[in-house]
Amino acid sequence: MGWPERMLAVEYDGREFHEGTEQRARDERRRAHLARLGWTVVGVGAGEVLGRSLHLELGLAELLGVEPQLRTRTW
Repeated sequence: MGWPERMLAVEYDGREFHEGTEQRARDERRRAHLARLGWTVVGVGAGEVLGRSLHLELGLAELLGVEPQLRTRTW
């Protein structure tokens, strides 16, 4: 997901493509490059996306400067 006008991106780091040392190093290099360009890149995994916690949504709302209107997750 991304908000180009805010220079904010969220990347899902799934196990299949982001588990090995080489893949993690590549992700870190890409995110460092984007940070030098002024972007904020938030990497998230299954723990932040799945389950009932709303920490991800609350954190993104704070970064975007909006008031979240949240409901309990149903998955």
